[in-house]
Amino acid sequence: MEQNILSDNKITLCIDARKADVTFVEQLNQFLTKTKQEVEIFCVGYNGTSPHVKLKFLPWQENKTLAQNFAEALAQASGGLSLLVFHTNFQAGTLLQHISTHKKALNQEKISIGSANLQAQSGKTKLPIATRLFNSLTRIFTPITGSDCLSGVVVAKTKWLSGVLQNQLIAANSYTQFLNLCNAYKISKQEFGLNLGETKTSLPWMNLITQNFSLRWNYFVKDASLQIK
Repeated sequence: MEQNILSDNKITLCIDARKADVTFVEQLNQFLTKTKQEVEIFCVGYNGTSPHVKLKFLPWQENKTLAQNFAEALAQASGGLSLLVFHTNFQAGTLLQHISTHKKALNQEKISIGSANLQAQSGKTKLPIATRLFNSLTRIFTPITGSDCLSGVVVAKTKWLSGVLQNQLIAANSYTQFLNLCNAYKISKQEFGLNLGETKTSLPWMNLITQNFSLRWNYFVKDASLQIK
């Protein structure tokens, strides 16, 4: 893919917007109307329009994985730092301000993973017991490591991130698969404290038992077939 000229002063936000609604998109429009930050937003998998040129909607490509769809968005990016969000349960202004504040530490050729647990350990927030338990059980029942398997927020240098999405992480079709492939390929990563507030989605308890098998299938079968191609 041909890469645009990237600006170190701009942040590119890519969202898995397949479950987005009109309210969420309106929130993005309101943010762009008020903000002075240099930012652009790609909503992947949502059909819509916006008065802002900085908000772009990309159709979901059914024959490609989530990682590949994100890579298609980054091919059009102009921000030197990119932020991937695997859900729509967040406030764009709050999240981007946090990323902008810690930009120097996050603008690296490694995966920076947002962690509410790390934020809670600093004493700034309290993490619900159910969330802590779910994270602990995920580390027990799956190959996933790290303190937070739910945040769905990752940050890295755009050019480097685009490369790993098209290669080592190409088979990732979910946030957990993304984390699992990062471990499998020993991709350099770090965590940073992040508070997205209360999640509106229920915790996927029923997936804990089956997730270990599905993650291994994703790595050994799905990933292998895509790497051959």
